[in-house]
Formats: sequence, structure tokens, C-alpha cells
Amino acid sequence: MSLPTKVDIVEVGTRDGLQNEKTYITPEDKIRLLDTITDAGVRRIEVTSFVSPKHVPQLRDAQEVLAGCKRSPDAEYEALVPNVRGMERALECELDGVMLFVAASETFNLKNIRASRKEMLGVAREVARMALDAGLKLRGGVVATFGCPYEGRISYEDVEWVVGEYVDMGCAEIGLADTVGMSNPAEIKRLTSHIRDKFPSVRYALHLHNTRGAGLANLLAGLEVGVDTFDTSPLRAPRHRQHRERGHDQHAPRDGGRDRCRPAETPGSRRPRGENPGSPASGATPPRRHPRMGNGVLRRFRRMEHARAAYGVVEKAGLGS
Repeated sequence: MSLPTKVDIVEVGTRDGLQNEKTYITPEDKIRLLDTITDAGVRRIEVTSFVSPKHVPQLRDAQEVLAGCKRSPDAEYEALVPNVRGMERALECELDGVMLFVAASETFNLKNIRASRKEMLGVAREVARMALDAGLKLRGGVVATFGCPYEGRISYEDVEWVVGEYVDMGCAEIGLADTVGMSNPAEIKRLTSHIRDKFPSVRYALHLHNTRGAGLANLLAGLEVGVDTFDTSPLRAPRHRQHRERGHDQHAPRDGGRDRCRPAETPGSRRPRGENPGSPASGATPPRRHPRMGNGVLRRFRRMEHARAAYGVVEKAGLGS
């Protein structure tokens, strides 16, 4: 089994892990968490999102957080930007890169973002132009790549179309998201390999969720097909909600799953209560494991043996440090 010799972690906790928290986390606490992440040696951090403060009040302090967080000369600081107004705000901050997002599923876009894929891609193209003009790096995020709660399995052609549009916009990196944790290792390998063969000129990243306990197995599958960039979070990601009347904003991505696979965390490590930014004392919801290891292929493995094997390969690939 050939694995990448180097793996990049993109820390997204202060955006994806916090955006749906009901209790407002102060800018000072967000900055403290970000500084801890920087001190840990993470070299890419998706700090926040320039969404509408009205619809996602948790991230209304995006500019203040970016202005106040510690900067490492070796790290890149990025933000998710959903629209032109968000890009105008982002350009007032010190950023290295911008992430765009469009769902591969038309129904997912309409129900959760309240816009069609074509409309979202049109907005993304304008944001991409502004970002490139400012010298910023671009990542195109494909939401619901591996499955949709409304449509089920997504056709490869739908994913190809969105990725092709991103490549045409000038995105140097494509993020494939298992947004609601529906995928499995075999499908991760098949679809990722297929898209890489179609568009070999760009780099690929995986954004995984651990809804059914398959997070680590899917991560390993990505490593085995050469993916060397993974999103991680020390905080619990929100459960996917399927109805826009629950407060969805057309400018906010809805990444679901009970908790994100956290490959950068050392197994068995603990911190005293209150020192962990994700502890109840800090106001943020800590991640929790799904009560089952999963279903299908994962039931063929004994829980602890599989976890040890997974972490062993992750450590060898450099993810565990």
C-alpha cells in the first residue's frame, strides 16, 4: 500500500465546528482557540466564514477574529466566502486563501442553500475573480459529493460538472465533502480516483464526517488513492438539518454528521476540564463518538483492532503528529 509521504491538515473547527452553536462564543475565546491551533503547528487554518451576520450570528465577528488571532509565518489563514458581499468583507482582512462551495446535488442546493447549482456557480465565479485579482489562493468545495439526504447517491457526472466549473474558475485545489457521512471506503476510492483522472491538474482534499463511524476508514481510503489533504476539527460538527425553515441561510454550507473524524488528535490524550477549548466549560460542544462503529463493511472488524490499525497507518503517514 503506497501512502503519501506528507499530509496537510486544514483545521476548520472555528468555522464548521462553531457556526451552528446556539451559545455565542466570544471573539476572545475564538482567538484563544485559534492561537492554540497555531501553536500546535497546524499550517492551514480555515478561520471563519463571511456569511450574513443575520443568518449565522455565531460568525458575525469574522473580521474581528481574523484581526486578533496570532499569525505564524509558516501557516496559511483562509476563510469560506459565499458571495460578493462576503468577498468585499474578506478583502478588508489579511487572508491567504478563499474557499468556495456548491453542492453536487441540485436538491441539496435548493432546499439548504435556496439557490440552484447554476446560480451558485455564477456567484462563485465572481468571487473567484475577485480573489484571484487580490492574489489569494482558491479552493472549490463540492458539498454532498458522496451522497445527498434527498437524492441519495450522486452521479459522477454531477460531481464532474461542478469540479470542471471550479477548474475553469482557476481553483488550484478541490475539496470533496462527504457532507452527511453517507460514504464508505470503496466509494471514496472510486469517486476520488475518477475525478482525479478527469481533472489531474489540481490538488484534492477530503472533508469527512463520522456519522456512521466510517470516518477513519474513509480517511485511510483517501490516503490509499493519494489524497494528501484533509479537513479536521477539534469541535463537534452540527447534525445535518434537512429543512430550510429551521434557519438555513443560502450563504451557509450545511455540513452535517455528529462528529468529524479528528485524525490530528493523539489517541488517548486528555486535557484538564476547562483547558480544552472544546470542553463544556468553554461553551463549545465537544465531539462525541457515535454509539456504533458503523455498519456494512465495518462490522467485519473488531472495534479496537480496527482503530489501532487505522491510527497506525495515520501515524506512518504523518497525520498523528
